[in-house]
Amino acid sequence: MSRRPKRHHRLATRLLVAYAITFLLLMVLVGFVGNQIARDALSGQLIDGLERQATSLSRLIPDDDVQEWVETVTADDKIRLTVVATDGDVVADSRADPAQMENHADRPEIFEALNDGVGDDTRDSDTTGFSQTYVAVPTSDGALRVSVAESALEATLTQFRTRMLLVMGISGLVGITAVALVTRYLSGPLRQLSDTATAIAAGDLDREPPMSSIVEVDQVGKALAAMKHELASRLDSVEAERRMLDDLFDALPLGTLLISGDDVVYSNSTLRDSIATVPQRLKDVTPHRIQSLVHEARINGVMVRSDLETGVPERILHVVATPVTGSGQVLVVVEDVTQKRRVDAMRRDFVANASHELKTPVASILASLDAVRIASTRSPERVEHFTDLIERSAQHLSRIVSDLLDLSRLESTDPEQDQVALDRIINEEANRARDAAGERGVVIDVEVEPIEVIGSEPDLRLAVRNLIDNAIRYTESGGSVSVTGGHGAGKVVISVADTGTGIAQRHLHRIFERFYRVDESRNAAIRGTGLGLAIVRHVVEAHGGRVEVDSELGVGSVFRMIL
Repeated sequence: MSRRPKRHHRLATRLLVAYAITFLLLMVLVGFVGNQIARDALSGQLIDGLERQATSLSRLIPDDDVQEWVETVTADDKIRLTVVATDGDVVADSRADPAQMENHADRPEIFEALNDGVGDDTRDSDTTGFSQTYVAVPTSDGALRVSVAESALEATLTQFRTRMLLVMGISGLVGITAVALVTRYLSGPLRQLSDTATAIAAGDLDREPPMSSIVEVDQVGKALAAMKHELASRLDSVEAERRMLDDLFDALPLGTLLISGDDVVYSNSTLRDSIATVPQRLKDVTPHRIQSLVHEARINGVMVRSDLETGVPERILHVVATPVTGSGQVLVVVEDVTQKRRVDAMRRDFVANASHELKTPVASILASLDAVRIASTRSPERVEHFTDLIERSAQHLSRIVSDLLDLSRLESTDPEQDQVALDRIINEEANRARDAAGERGVVIDVEVEPIEVIGSEPDLRLAVRNLIDNAIRYTESGGSVSVTGGHGAGKVVISVADTGTGIAQRHLHRIFERFYRVDESRNAAIRGTGLGLAIVRHVVEAHGGRVEVDSELGVGSVFRMIL
């Protein structure tokens, strides 16, 4: 059974109603008590007056014609006189025939007057039928009774009640006015406090509660001000914690999304980087597979996960949807695993390629050793040929190992940097390679201006060497390699151009990967390690630069180091 809402009343209404009820009850009590007191007082005064009047008249009773005297005395008066003999018989009466009246010896006032001196009583008269007040005094021959109708007393009481009601009405109006003024005096500060409390509850923490000359109201204002400051302090703490959590979640490499019902109630910046825009409603979240995961987690009450492919270029997102127990909310965590999967693939390819590259010279060495054993007994003149093969395979194996060690060092450590004369390194490396180039019938041209950079000399030398060696290796006899260096657009640009075989456009975006070869069949006779360009890229990027390549099949290639 639902409870009826509690009705609310204004302070003025409550005070006025309370005052009206209290005043009414008080006036009823005062009227009742006042009426009784007035009645008793007036009745006492009436009895005293009648007693005095009866005493005075008792001295004037004549010896004869008492009836005539009684009628004469009361002719113009409202009182009633009755003369009673000692035995109780009525001698004379101003309102009735004495002969028709009963014996009055048993009347209380007559009995008391005949026995104790003075008697009084109030009762309905048997003669008139109206309520009368009787006072009897003793006389020499019996008793004299004076009576008056109770209506005379009631008339006086009515006047008293009228005056009392008038006074109470005036008092009530004065009281209502006073209550209204007091209410206004009290409700003004209370209304201000109420408005201030409402503003504070709405978030206006700059609002100061008003002070009042009324001690109790002022105490409430001070308590409200203390509460406001405490609330502001706690809100600041909560806001600081919220900012800290936001910063913490934003710093995480995982995108975070909190779903309540169909509303998106929270998302961090990492998620916005992963899915571009985060809408306010679940139904608008893309990829749409995320919506399915949220519904599945909410319905089954268990964590669900899936890998999603999205975007151009394609990215791989690992999404985990977890229901928040007891809240109906679902927490979605999104991790961009594109780079991780790419690295995993590169690692697998690297292991496979490294195994293949190492296996080839080792197999060649082992085969040559077998050939040496056979040739040493059957064809000694062939031994030198096979030992040359072993030497070349061992040198190739050494270059692969050396390049692997260089690449591992470049990826795992930060080199020490110093002032480096890059033009000197280029000239030295070009001179070093001239003999190998001459053997292949390739001409090396160098044109470089003085260049100084901050960097690692061994690493920069390694990069320049690999570019020059790579250009010579893929340039046929009669071709040329041109090495230039200079400044342009605030950068240092080192170019190595060749007139070699060139590279197809479809391969250009991958040639800096480890062990990547453009065409195994066409370049089978060209024995490189497959790591030179990967080393160049790592060196240049470690120095805050980039490496570029332009190439055309049958024309040649140009590699540029931009630092």
